[in-house]
Amino acid sequence: MTEIVLMSDPKVAAVPVQECGERLVDVRRDSPLLVDERKLLDSGGAFAAE
Repeated sequence: MTEIVLMSDPKVAAVPVQECGERLVDVRRDSPLLVDERKLLDSGGAFAAE
């Protein structure tokens, strides 16, 4: 797979989610995923805050 898919992509949002009690993972820390840290400056609250 060579296509880059962003977390904000509608394809990602369309994936059904069911609560299973597992802890969430903060991908900004200890993750092999690349995170655009400019989103941390979002004043609209659309992205996770520290």
